[in-house]
Amino acid sequence: MTPGGFGKAAVQRFREQQHAGVKEPSPLDLVPADAPADDETITVWNGERFVNWSVWRAHQPIAVEEAAAKPDPAREFADAQRIWAKCGSTLVMLANEEGERWVMYVGSLRRRDFATPFLAHAIRTAEFWFGPATAGWQREESVK
Repeated sequence: MTPGGFGKAAVQRFREQQHAGVKEPSPLDLVPADAPADDETITVWNGERFVNWSVWRAHQPIAVEEAAAKPDPAREFADAQRIWAKCGSTLVMLANEEGERWVMYVGSLRRRDFATPFLAHAIRTAEFWFGPATAGWQREESVK
């Protein structure tokens, strides 16, 4: 038996149930002892009978959870010449020099140890070195 969550309240309820001797019913308790079954080595309970696993697997619906799409600054600013963000407590600017590579400025100083042809790589590196962009990335025109 596991707690129905990971919060303190769920753990407390779990411990109280253990000490009180309360047990949750097992899923196997819901299966009748004389339940019909296919004559197969591997079977699965489908709620009515034990069926061949390969048949059960082929008939199960597929559910896909789509994660919320995160904004991709590399696509949003692909045409920009300069973008900036406050990463942690550091002002970071990424500048596209001659359309060939992105360089990084920290405050007003250029980092001589970094240059990349890929904006996404520049953004990941800046956020790895200095922390996530607190208010997102902005075009240079809005620097104040």
